Amino acid sequence: GTHAKLSDATEWDIDSFLPHGYEIFMEEGFFENIPEKRNSIASLKRMIKSTKYDVYIITACKTNRELEEKYKWFDRYLPEFNKDRIIKCKEKELIRGDILLDDKVDNLDKCAPFMHCILFDMPSNRTCIDYPRVKNLKEVEKMLGEMFYKQND
Repeated sequence: GTHAKLSDATEWDIDSFLPHGYEIFMEEGFFENIPEKRNSIASLKRMIKSTKYDVYIITACKTNRELEEKYKWFDRYLPEFNKDRIIKCKEKELIRGDILLDDKVDNLDKCAPFMHCILFDMPSNRTCIDYPRVKNLKEVEKMLGEMFYKQND
């Protein structure tokens, strides 16, 4: 019911540019019906099927309904993904891995001492220059290939 666009979200807190914007996230079906972003499904499928990568999804869900909706999204778009690899965790710095891809700079700042961090480009993080930046998961695939397998294609 507004004319707000993603490009208006120049800060992490949605309520800073859209009053009561957080309420949108709490609407039933919101997470289940999020459209694919930047052709991510094909890249995720390749990474999941590959024996090169061990993919986990770390998500900061506020409610069990939100987590269930995210499971339904994966059932619809990536049924081959093992949902046991979706970890509900608001404090991502508690998780250990090789790489963290996130759009929230604060998460990367907390994880940078022990993980390689990659920033997923969003209007809310455009001023950050501390991490390698990607605009889509295809760029992540390329970056991981270069980092771990010396691939340049």
